[in-house]
Amino acid sequence: RELYRFDGNSITLAADINPGNASSSPSGLFVYDGNLYFAATSATAGRELFQFDGTTLTMIQLNSSGDTFEPLSVSNPHNEFVEFGGQLYFAAQSSSTEGFELFRFDTVNGIKLAANIDTGSGSSRPGDFAVYNGDLYFAATSTTTTFGNVGRELFVHDGSSVSLLGNLNSGSASSDPSDLTVNDGLLYFAATSTFGLFGNIGTELFSFDGTTVNDFDLNPGSSSSAPTGLTSAGGALYFASGTGTDGSFNREMFFVDDSKGTSGPIIVNPSGSVGSDPSDLVAVGSDLYFAATGSGSNREVWRVSSGLLEFVADVREGSTGSNPVNLFDFSGSLVFAADDGSPLLQHELHRVIPASAVNYAWTIDSPLGFDATGVTGLV
Repeated sequence: RELYRFDGNSITLAADINPGNASSSPSGLFVYDGNLYFAATSATAGRELFQFDGTTLTMIQLNSSGDTFEPLSVSNPHNEFVEFGGQLYFAAQSSSTEGFELFRFDTVNGIKLAANIDTGSGSSRPGDFAVYNGDLYFAATSTTTTFGNVGRELFVHDGSSVSLLGNLNSGSASSDPSDLTVNDGLLYFAATSTFGLFGNIGTELFSFDGTTVNDFDLNPGSSSSAPTGLTSAGGALYFASGTGTDGSFNREMFFVDDSKGTSGPIIVNPSGSVGSDPSDLVAVGSDLYFAATGSGSNREVWRVSSGLLEFVADVREGSTGSNPVNLFDFSGSLVFAADDGSPLLQHELHRVIPASAVNYAWTIDSPLGFDATGVTGLV
């Protein structure tokens, strides 16, 4: 798995960072100061920060004794980048005796430690970054004396210092904030409260207006709605949520539109108890696109446009579905990986141009195809 690029017509290999059969597994692709930055694994230096200007690949090494970045995976989504105050922020490890903390980079000063939140060998693993009202917000873990043993909570960085926004789940229990998303002047996130200020409400949606944190107990009582995929599109906030004890039943799309004072579910699959299980939410223009399972059990691409739910296209006809993943906005078009049923192609990249049907876009290893199930960080 290496770095590829698409010019609107074809895909080519951009860089074979880990030559031969070995993979560099680039992740967290992010454009900063006109260049592409990402984490990748080299044979000699482990997992480090790389810069690509379209022609030249440069490794920016922080830790000469081992990996700087943890490999990105579903269970470890903390390897991500954000631009704040003209600098690139990310979680990294500067030595094998220290944990993963908050770092920043610019082309003048190089990589510098921004904050050591969980001091010593502990790791705060900052992640789920969002810039809101001129400050950087993120989730991080504290078990030491600087911020106390508060577990994983919400922190804020003003460019100079870091503060604990609040211990939402009192004591050492973690509220585990995730999916930080700005919409209509508010910072939204999912978090867990079992006791403390908000009581035992499970994992629910929260908002912050710069002063006060408020909760949305969508699944009343101690049960969780377990919101995921928070995405801002057309002035509204969209996310998947459910019912049952842990939010795993009847998972459907939910929206909150503060400007209109409206909120509610958007039902794709009214039959059964599982729901449509929306995932891979992305905004393309003012429309929201997502993968969901319809009443015919076929998982395909849907969208919400001007407040109306629409089925986009049947990439794989029948009840099997194409199982689209990794939906992404590419210059006003929707790009995603899907299985159209071709026996040799597996999950190929497809493209949707708004107001048109699905267009098969490209292959890489024709005729063997290109398994794009694990495509991440399209920029």
